[in-house]
This record gives sequence, structure tokens and C-alpha cells, in this order.
Amino acid sequence: REEAARYMDIIIEEYPEVANILMNSIEFQTLMAQNEEMAENESKALTDEDIIKPGNTMEIDEQRVIDDMNAMLEVEPTTAQEYIQKGTVLTITEQFEDAIDCFNKALELDPNNLSALISKGNTYELMENYEEASKVYDVVMDTEVSDIYDLMSKGYVLENHQRFDDALKTYNQALKSDKNNSNILTILYSS
Repeated sequence: REEAARYMDIIIEEYPEVANILMNSIEFQTLMAQNEEMAENESKALTDEDIIKPGNTMEIDEQRVIDDMNAMLEVEPTTAQEYIQKGTVLTITEQFEDAIDCFNKALELDPNNLSALISKGNTYELMENYEEASKVYDVVMDTEVSDIYDLMSKGYVLENHQRFDDALKTYNQALKSDKNNSNILTILYSS
């Protein structure tokens, strides 16, 4: 969890527009929900000595993040999730065409993988190829999903395409799965 936070800090600083897209991805929403639950459990046991302070050796090690991302690029993916992860790193490093190839391979393995579809659409947006991005998002909006994080991501895409009634229905469907999910409640009350 701490490593993921360090990665996001570096990505936010170095690639702000990519970071915005990544923060709305299914993986990020899932990670946030898991982290929220773990943080609640851990916060009760923290002391002042446990809190990371500026200047601490646990500060972000940018070179390590870059090395880790490069190592990920050297791995040959075999599953849809691995292709999505590699495609995300390729997107961050602005190797957009290779990223699209990874997302397409993920979709060959799992044709309705919402994460691969949204990542592909986001990458097309970064390439300023809005026509292709729109085509991908049309597929996202027509894809039937039931997983809570898929529903949240689909709702976000619907909302960004100003299909507010459909987005609200999708968020409410997610809320039926988990009525106390703070991420969904925040989205609903800020809409």
C-alpha cells in the first residue's frame, strides 16, 4: 500500500494528466477501497513514532519507482491483468501505441474487461484521438457489469458523457451491492 502511494505521488508530480485518468480507473478505485478499510483498522494502533515525517528515509525514492516501472516493461504478460498493468506503465511513459496494443491483447483474453476498455479510451484521449476514445467509451457504456468497482467506473464514464440519469442508476446499482461504501456515497452526494 505504501509503495502504491509513493508511485501515485510521483505520477501525480511528473504526469498530472495521466494521474487524473489513473485515479478514475477501476484498479485505483479498488485499491482506494481496500486501503480505506485497512487504514481504519491500522489507525487505531498508530503512535507518533509510526507516522512518516518529511526527511524520513521512507520518502519517495523516484529512481526506485522508475526502475520498477522499467522492470515491469521487460516482463512479457500472459494474463489480461498483466497486459493492463504493462499498458498503464506504457501510458505513463507516453508510449501510447504500445499501450493500446497491450489493452487490445488484454481484450483478446477478456473481451468485456472494463478496466482494459477504460484504459484504452483514456490512452486515446491522451493521444488526442477523441474519435477512437469515443468509440471505446460507447462500448464501455453498453457493457453489462455487476462488480461494484466496474459499476463505479462505468458510472463515471456515463457521467463524463453527460448521461446523468444512466450514471445515477449505475451508482445506485453499485450502492445496492455495498450500501456503506464511502466511495459511492461520496460520488452520489457530490453529484
